[in-house]
Amino acid sequence: PEDYAVKAKEYRNEMIEAVVDGNDTLIQKYLEGLEITEEEFREASRKGCLEMRITPVFCGAAFKNKGVQQMLDAVVALLPAPIDLPPVEGCDMRDAEKKLYRSADYNQPFSGLAFKIATDPHVGQLTFFRVYSGKLSGGSYVLNATKQKKERVSRLLQMHANKRQEIKE
Repeated sequence: PEDYAVKAKEYRNEMIEAVVDGNDTLIQKYLEGLEITEEEFREASRKGCLEMRITPVFCGAAFKNKGVQQMLDAVVALLPAPIDLPPVEGCDMRDAEKKLYRSADYNQPFSGLAFKIATDPHVGQLTFFRVYSGKLSGGSYVLNATKQKKERVSRLLQMHANKRQEIKE
């Protein structure tokens, strides 16, 4: 609405200033009144997120899928990928004093973190997890560190909102 246009432009300028802060080339462009391209803005936003200088906020609603795709696109474009982060630190289960490090490397042993359990009427129990290193295949076994026992991974599904796709590895 017209009565919010001035306020929106004000906040947009504040957002651009926060994003380009630290990038001399983009600050110069901004101060000269030149247009910052979408690609330049995206790169500066990613750099700001990786440096933890800025925190992007998106509005949306899962009901009727409003803004969900834009939020998912931003997660992929802005947030750190595993290779952008230092190795994850953990400890040896047999010796708590011994520190272990895992980098995001396909050739290292599998390590992951289960962060959500859900029940699906068509599939059964689903465990959502993040992979830190290695690979996992359907039919293989993983060590559940909480229960201190091996568990079989019957099959792997890649979730796409409310759709699922079976994958081998």
